[in-house]
Amino acid sequence: MTSVAEARAAMLAAVQAIGAEQVALGAAHGRTLASPVIAAR
Repeated sequence: MTSVAEARAAMLAAVQAIGAEQVALGAAHGRTLASPVIAAR
């Protein structure tokens, strides 16, 4: 069974990764620079 602290840490790690991806996609402004970000997904 996963503890609350472990579950919270896993959730925050996932949110952080999604946030970093969103920042990278936003910085690319829809240009071809977004391709590596999307490909890494």
